[in-house]
Amino acid sequence: MSKVFGMISAVLTRPQMYTLHGTFGEVVAFLEGYYSGAAIFRMNEPAVLVWGEFSRFLSATYNFRSGFVMDEFLNKFGADALNELKEAYDKFISTYEGTLPG
Repeated sequence: MSKVFGMISAVLTRPQMYTLHGTFGEVVAFLEGYYSGAAIFRMNEPAVLVWGEFSRFLSATYNFRSGFVMDEFLNKFGADALNELKEAYDKFISTYEGTLPG
């Protein structure tokens, strides 16, 4: 697995290593903040592009509104949202790893 995919996977696999309590909200805030900050200086950074593509993948897969993907994901899966997000990311990787930058 490339570094581009590895960071997101690492956070989703071991959320308490990157956040205080490892909740869905904290994990999403961490990843959104990290990639939003990275985009300020490197808009075309492969990891930034992959995070955006993952969001679009979730939107298309679950028919969520693009600006509210994570909110709708949490509403759909509730307490199991973090586990479901990890499973969705694993599916995203297996589907798109060869076609995305990085």
